[in-house]
Formats: sequence, C-alpha cells, structure tokens
Amino acid sequence: MTKKEYLDELSRQLKPLSENEREDILLEFASHIDDAMERKPELDESSLMASLPHPSVLAKQFLEEASCSAENNRESSGNRHEHSENRDDRSDRFRSYFRHATSEHAEIEETYDNIQKVDIRGISADIRAIPGPVCKIKIEGYWDEESMPEIIASGNTLRVDLGKETETLTIELPPDLVEFMAKSISGDMELSIPSGVSARIETTSGDLAIRAERGRIQG
Repeated sequence: MTKKEYLDELSRQLKPLSENEREDILLEFASHIDDAMERKPELDESSLMASLPHPSVLAKQFLEEASCSAENNRESSGNRHEHSENRDDRSDRFRSYFRHATSEHAEIEETYDNIQKVDIRGISADIRAIPGPVCKIKIEGYWDEESMPEIIASGNTLRVDLGKETETLTIELPPDLVEFMAKSISGDMELSIPSGVSARIETTSGDLAIRAERGRIQG
C-alpha cells in the first residue's frame, strides 16, 4: 500500500466525521509519514505503510473518541481545553505508530554497587524485578537521544525514568535492598521482592503480580 492509498482509505473510513475533523486528522498523519521518510530515507514507502495499523483500525479509534468527546462536551462547557488535550494525545499516538519503523532497537544493561533504594517510573513499559546478587538493570525499547530512559545513580539510590519509548525493564534487586518503588500507567509488572524490603507499587491499568517474603508492601 502506498501513502496515497493509505490516506485515501483512511479518509473513506472517517466519513462519519465532519470534513474539517477528517482533514485535520489526514493532514497531521500525512506529516508524520513525511517526517518518517525524511528521517529514514532508506525506508521503503510500502514497508512503512505495512508497519502501521490498518486504516480501518485507526479510523475506528477516532470514531470512538469522537463519540466520547461529543458526549463529554454536552456535559462540560470547557471543551476547548479538552480538545487541546485530545490533540496532544493524538500526536503522541501518531508518533508511537512510527516508532518501530524509524528507530533502531536499543538496549541498556548496567550494574550498580551499594544500592539500597530503587525508584522506577514507567508509562507503558513492562517491569520485571527479581532477586539478584547485585543491582543490575536491562532496558529494551525503541528510542532516540531525546527519548531514551533516564538513569540516575546517586549514593545508595537508583532512580530509573523509563519514558515513553521503553518496552521492557528487567531489574535484579540486591540482597541488601531496603526500599523498592515502582510506578507505571499501563505497563505490566511482575515483581519478586526480596525478604525485608519495604515496597510501594502503583499502577493504573497494567497487570500486577507480586511475590514477597516478609516486608511491607503498599499498593
């Protein structure tokens, strides 16, 4: 499928929307396609189109959101602010569609000594924690210099901000760990907490599995 064929099909699927809404979506999506091709000139157009959600899948999401937005606008007079937030969310989603096609798979693997406190912040990345002889992390995802995870080791504390482009984090928790914190929005978490560790776990919609021997867990 070419860019034109993709956009034509998306336009057809978006017919229930107003002409202005449909044009707004198509122009923004087309700009993301152009940006992806510019950043990766060696990328074949048909391969890029094949890596994206089918136009019917994309259109279904927009139609469902438009229906929810219309209902919310009837209940609230602050629809201008809501619309702005929805556009920001849409831009983030568009960028995520092109992530695998335009970014190289990346991996970070590091070991840290004398870590007693661990603080992990994630958005959609899956987080797995297991006991280990030392504190060791392995992070995988698709990111560039601007979106790569932020890792700060200061004294006996390790903080990891996974950002939007990380897919998985595996961390080995050392035996002398005192405190473990993990917060995620939609990523799944599978955590095996060492004995005696105080843990605070927060997740909005991801699956959560915890195994702990003694200690205190807040969730």
